[in-house]
Amino acid sequence: MHDKIQLLNDGNYKLFLGEKQGLFLVEHKVYIPCIYDLIEMVGNKRYGVSQEGQRGRINDTGAEIVPLGKYDLIDPPDRNNLYKVSKIVEENALKKVFHGMIDQEGKEIIPITCNQILLNRDGNYTTKRDGLEMNYTKEGIYFTYDQVKDRNQLQRVRLQLLRSQRWLYVDEADKNGLFKVSIINEYNQVLQGMMKDIDSVIIPCEYDKISLGRDKNYRASLPDRTHIFDREGTMITCEFGDESKRQKQESHKSYIEIINAAEWDNVETPDQNGLIKVMRIIG
Repeated sequence: MHDKIQLLNDGNYKLFLGEKQGLFLVEHKVYIPCIYDLIEMVGNKRYGVSQEGQRGRINDTGAEIVPLGKYDLIDPPDRNNLYKVSKIVEENALKKVFHGMIDQEGKEIIPITCNQILLNRDGNYTTKRDGLEMNYTKEGIYFTYDQVKDRNQLQRVRLQLLRSQRWLYVDEADKNGLFKVSIINEYNQVLQGMMKDIDSVIIPCEYDKISLGRDKNYRASLPDRTHIFDREGTMITCEFGDESKRQKQESHKSYIEIINAAEWDNVETPDQNGLIKVMRIIG
């Protein structure tokens, strides 16, 4: 028997017995006996519990997501649905308070080492520790606002590329800060290239597919071969799909060296004899 039963906004019931409180969680049919001094809703099916001055968190299955006493203070959720938590630590006979952030599952998002945590208008956090400022996203990823400025600049460049209407599509900037662009040629084929900005072609728009590798180099595919470019647009090597054509690799090394030397107006790929036709415009 209970002294009082209160229906909560999420459809579960808070139970009262003397000075203690418990829960009945309807969906999972979980009964939590009246052992807590206080139970309160602190988020979507999350409950703050207190017992003998210690605070914790449980979820709607009754599972403990923040053990009692792990933190000395747990604030209500902010607009990112994260909780500021605090620990009081004694250092050199002085008590210091350190703050951090956890998510609804109790996972630590910002380490509990901060003297101060501020939630900025953009939804990111600025932390202070011994005069040092650090910035974190709501996912706990460290960043600098210079990086944000760089991203904003890249968005402006992409908008310029899109407004020019020279390409069928312009991808978001990749890890090298370059943009993959696509066109349709006269044969109704989609071809891809890479741009740095509206005036800077890094890889010409003549490849079937371009992908960025872990080494931050680009693999630009043609039907019979793949060219490897660095982020500056310099061709590094050429690979053939057919193992039997591997002997062509050597002649293509010379082909790449000739292209990169930029001494000729046009350089054709090696013919069946491994010779390279070059052209220079005079006058």
